Amino acid sequence: NTNSPEPAARKPSHRVELSLSNAAAGNIISQPLVSQILVGINSVNNSLSRNASVSALVNIHRVFAITGFDDKNFGSQILSMANAEVMQLKPNAPIPNGVTHLITNGSLTMKLFGALVKGCWVLPKSYVDDSIDRHQWADESQYGFRHTNLPLLSKTMAFSPKFKTHLSTTESIASEGGAKVVPIAEHSHADYVMCVQSESDKYGSKAMTWEQLVSMLYPKKISEGTPTEVEMPAPTQERERPIRGRGGLRA
Repeated sequence: NTNSPEPAARKPSHRVELSLSNAAAGNIISQPLVSQILVGINSVNNSLSRNASVSALVNIHRVFAITGFDDKNFGSQILSMANAEVMQLKPNAPIPNGVTHLITNGSLTMKLFGALVKGCWVLPKSYVDDSIDRHQWADESQYGFRHTNLPLLSKTMAFSPKFKTHLSTTESIASEGGAKVVPIAEHSHADYVMCVQSESDKYGSKAMTWEQLVSMLYPKKISEGTPTEVEMPAPTQERERPIRGRGGLRA
């Protein structure tokens, strides 16, 4: 029929298909260009992710405690940074639950052990120094560590009668870490039995010496560099509460 109307022209589609089949059939977009677009999208997403991570690090409120340093101006330096608080603690005082970061010179102290068993970040002074130089808080994981699984929480401990040298110190650590202490007569129900080296066979897999406890709680030694495997320190001279023997504590 010559009078029949011609079919209406198809309206152009405004939807761009990025599949390779459409690109090959209609030359809408070439494969290299598709790849470039995808790479660009991934780059933008990665950049946004990094910016979000940096923003999160900067905006975290940090509550610091300090151990092993006599510099009275150090606390003021920390307070010069945003979102920071410093708790002034007496020597050998327990770490309050609100503390999130401990700055240490690496020496074994009650504050260090308290921070370790409570999951605080344990960091060297260089973490603060570098953050001040950059005018924003650095990434803690590049300087120190923390226990994300609290090592003593809900654990049960018993003490051998021969475990005397570090008894009061270990009892304090156990208390801060949320462990329960049971009589040695109930050692079969304990997770750890604190004892001397010569008793290791007696208590089997539950046996734990002072040195083994330190290594479990403090697996990486904090110093002015990358954390390294812990080395047991020589005895230290006490100022507040002397503790004799290897691995003595300071304030």
